[in-house]
Amino acid sequence: MGENIHIHYRDLRIELSVPEFLEFAEAFERCAPAVKNKIGQGYMDGVLPNTNESNTLTTIALDAPLKHPVKYNANRVSIEENLDGYHIHFRNYKLLFDKRSFDNILQAMNDVVERRGSQRSLDEVLHLIGYNDLEYRLIETNRNASPNTALVEIENKYLGKIKQMFKALTFTSAEDAGVHIFKGSDMEIRVRIGSNKNSGAAISIPAAPFVLLADYLTAMKSAITPKEINLLRLQVLDAFGMVRSGENPYINLDFRSFLLDRANQRVIFQNSTSRYNGDSNQDYAKFSNFLHNIGLFFVKPLKTLFDEQECDTINATFNKYILENVATHPCVNKIYLLGSSTKNNLGKYEVPFIHFDWAKLASDFDILLEIDESHPIPEHWEKKFFTDYSGSYYYHLGDVPHQVASPYTAQYSHIKYFNHLIEAYLFFPSNCNAEVKDKYLSGIKAELIYEKGALPPQKKKRKIG
Repeated sequence: MGENIHIHYRDLRIELSVPEFLEFAEAFERCAPAVKNKIGQGYMDGVLPNTNESNTLTTIALDAPLKHPVKYNANRVSIEENLDGYHIHFRNYKLLFDKRSFDNILQAMNDVVERRGSQRSLDEVLHLIGYNDLEYRLIETNRNASPNTALVEIENKYLGKIKQMFKALTFTSAEDAGVHIFKGSDMEIRVRIGSNKNSGAAISIPAAPFVLLADYLTAMKSAITPKEINLLRLQVLDAFGMVRSGENPYINLDFRSFLLDRANQRVIFQNSTSRYNGDSNQDYAKFSNFLHNIGLFFVKPLKTLFDEQECDTINATFNKYILENVATHPCVNKIYLLGSSTKNNLGKYEVPFIHFDWAKLASDFDILLEIDESHPIPEHWEKKFFTDYSGSYYYHLGDVPHQVASPYTAQYSHIKYFNHLIEAYLFFPSNCNAEVKDKYLSGIKAELIYEKGALPPQKKKRKIG
């Protein structure tokens, strides 16, 4: 209380005269017990988002119009730059923004001004449905007819909100045999009610410049190229890196919010007004699970093979690395070279190969170690998970120090890249399955390249130690 009465709530300040404040306080005092009673009965916020149905809303009180008019700055609009940020004054409200938030507000206002009164396309309207957090399934579209038409399916709980959205777009509405019909300028969108348990199961996507990345990947899962999917995943992984490094902690890491600029295959990440405070590992795992469910989790890009001389150099570097950094540890009894790593088919990927959150620039090396459990394993070996097919635990042991040039490492610099990742299966006799391990080694024609205490045979080219 000073010049007048101020209510400060987060970044909002409201100036009130004495009569306005007393009216506000009386309404609050009258409503608070009823609201607390609802909470006591088990009310929880966030359970029914974007439904806006009459049976999900409770109006505690409705005081309209208020008895006392706005006293301070009833017709004021001003924008100020101050030491604590930017102030936007509107009537008796003041909103405080930091520079990032203020720039976002300006851009949003500019977009509204530029688009005011302009014709909207069918695809833009469809995009607005998803942008308003209304989960929907796009059943069909027809852009060759006049008017353009679309049929979408939503859950019944979203019907109230979608009606409000189309009303705000000045669409007319009607209902025919349970299908809600919304008509705009040269377009007609029909909305039917369904379970919509799999909102990503759209059979087609809008042709708008910006579409939801999840919708695009779901619709294009059978046609997308290995290069395209890995470049899209590279951008997503880089965004997670920006948040984790603190360079841009405002990115929304919910993959369902990611947009795609189809013209140049650029993923667009939306910024929040507050810093990210979620679990980035969990959010990335959700994106990985989504890719797994649509069959796009493990897609290798094309690989250009190195010539024989380059392969010999890489193999020699690998052997040296294993001898000096793996075989020297007393916990290692045996080392097997696995599968394709036993052949000279090393090469460089045309784009980084994204698997989990690993970015591989070129062929990796796969090995299996039999462990002597009387000695500890090195702490810097990274345990990932157990693999049933090998009966062993999967680890990362490092990167072969043979540099692989790639233009993407500078463009997407918030990612840890591997030149030739050393992937290892660690077999611990006490808790791993020897029968499964032996069958796995036999099936992939693994090659024993090191055995503790054994003299190094000279006949086999790859033997080390």
